[in-house]
Amino acid sequence: MHLLRATLLVFVACSHDPGGSTETSGISADGVVPQDIADRYLARRVPVADEVVVVDVTGESRDRQLLATTLQGLLNREEARVYLIGSGFSEPEIDRAWIDRYQADGLVNVSLTLSLDRALEAHASEIPGYVLADPAEPWTIDAASTVVAATAGVVATPETEAALEALGVPMLDDLRGRWPDAATCFTDLVDTWQDRMPFAGLAMASTDKHQIRDWCVQQGILQLDARPGEPEYPTVYALLDRYPAGTTMYGYIADNGLQEATAMVALSGKSIVLVPSDTTNNLSFHSAIGADTPRVVPKPVDTAGFTCSADDVNVVLAVSDGDNLRLPLGVYEDEAWWAHPRRGELPLGWSMGAQVAVLMPAIWDHYARGADGGSQLVSMMGLGYTFPSQWSDASAFYVDAFRLDAALGLRVQWSLDLYLELAEAATWAPITASGEVAGSAPDGFLLNYATKLGGAPILPVPGDLVVLNSQQAVYEDDAAALRTQLEALADAPSRAPVTFFSVTVWSTSYEALLTEVLPLRERGVRFLTPSEGVACARALEGR
Repeated sequence: MHLLRATLLVFVACSHDPGGSTETSGISADGVVPQDIADRYLARRVPVADEVVVVDVTGESRDRQLLATTLQGLLNREEARVYLIGSGFSEPEIDRAWIDRYQADGLVNVSLTLSLDRALEAHASEIPGYVLADPAEPWTIDAASTVVAATAGVVATPETEAALEALGVPMLDDLRGRWPDAATCFTDLVDTWQDRMPFAGLAMASTDKHQIRDWCVQQGILQLDARPGEPEYPTVYALLDRYPAGTTMYGYIADNGLQEATAMVALSGKSIVLVPSDTTNNLSFHSAIGADTPRVVPKPVDTAGFTCSADDVNVVLAVSDGDNLRLPLGVYEDEAWWAHPRRGELPLGWSMGAQVAVLMPAIWDHYARGADGGSQLVSMMGLGYTFPSQWSDASAFYVDAFRLDAALGLRVQWSLDLYLELAEAATWAPITASGEVAGSAPDGFLLNYATKLGGAPILPVPGDLVVLNSQQAVYEDDAAALRTQLEALADAPSRAPVTFFSVTVWSTSYEALLTEVLPLRERGVRFLTPSEGVACARALEGR
C-alpha cells in the first residue's frame, strides 16, 4: 500500500492487430518487449510444462508455506510445472481463477491437484537437500532462501525438517546460530553470494512473507530485509551501493508511509528501481504463460475528433497503486474493480506497471483486451517505482521506459516522483531529451496521488508536455470525499481547463464511484479518460 505517492501518468493508446502493428511516435506498438528491457526483470524464461501440477497449500502454516514456495521455485527452474493454490495474499479463489482461466484458454494442461505432503513425496527425489533456518533468527530465512536460489534445494525450519528427513532429503547446511544479528548476516550474504547469483538484482523480502520466494529461487535472486528505523537498515542500505545504477529490486521496503518515503528517497539516490511484489505469488509460473507470443496492445483512445469546452468541469480520474503486482494479480480481478459489470460507464484510467507484460504476460493480455471505451491502461512509472529526479543520470531509465510503453501501446505514464511537482526545468529536461533518443515520448503525464507541494492542476513545465497534477486532498480519500472535492470544483468561480484526481484503490470501489461520483455529470462535470484529458488540456491551453 502506497501512503506516499507522487503520480505521473502517460498513456500511449494503440490497437493490437495480429496481422500487423501500429506506429506510435516512431516505435511500432506491436506488443514485442525489447529483449534488453525484459532482461532487466529476469535471469531465465522457462517454457510451460506439458502437464502442470497444482498444489493446494491453503491454510498451511507459515513455515510450511516457506517450504512450499521454495519447492515450487526449484521445480519451476526448467519448466513452469507447479502452481500453488493458497500461497498468496488474496483469497485462494483468485489463485483458482487464474489457473482455471489458463486452462480454459488452452495455455496449460493441469494433470492433477496435490496436497503439500503428497507433492513432497512425489518430488522428493528431485530435491538435492534443504538449508535449515529458524524464524527465531529471522535473518536466516532470507539467508537460506538466498543459498538455495544460488544453488539448489529448499528451505526448512525446525517445524518442517522432520518431514524432509523422513523422505530421505538431506540437510545441505544449518544456518542457525551463524550470525548474531541481521546486519552481520546480510553483510556476509552480499560478500559471499552477490557475484554468484544468476540474477543481477536483488529482493527486499520480508522474513515473514513468503509469496515471492518461488520467484527468487527460480530466478536466482539474493534476498535481504530492512525497514527504515530498524537496527540493520543503515548497514543494508550501505550494501546497496555495491549494485549498479538501474538495478531491479523485488519485494517491498516499508510497512508504513514514513518508512516508504525514507526508503524510496534512499533507493532513488542509488538509482535502484523497485518492483513492488512482496505479496505476489506464483510469479515463477505466471511469467511463463503466454510468453512465447507478442503481448496484446490495448485499443487506443480515439482523440482525433475529440472536442472539449472550458465551460465544462473537465475531470480525469485514475486508479492508484498499479505498480504493485498484487493489483493485476488479485485486487483488480474482482467485481469491486475490473470485473464490475458496469465498468466503462465512468471513464477511468487504470494504473498498471508495464513490467506486468514481462512478468505476467497472459495476465497483461487479459487486461489489454478489456481496455476499451472508458477503461484506459496507464503505464505506472515505466520500469518501476523510483524517483528519477534523484538519480545522477536518469536518461537510460526514461529511454527504456518510453521504449517499453511505446511497444505496448501505452501513451500516458503515471510517475510517483514527488520532486517533479516543482516543475523545474532541470527535472523535466531529461524527460524531453529521452523521448527524442527513444524515438517515442509520452502524450502527457499524470503526477502525484495527493498534491504534496501545492502544484497547479496543469503544471507549467518546459516544452510541449502536458502534466496533470493530482488534486486529491489526501491519499486515504474515499469516494464520498472525492465527491465533496468535485462538488467544490464545480462550484468554483474559476478552474483549470482539466483537473486530475487520483482514486485510491484501497479506499473505494468502482461501485462507490458510480454511486457517489457519476451523478455529478448533472452538475456539469465531464469525466475524461487520461488521453482525453491530455488532449483537452492541450487544446484549451492552445498548445
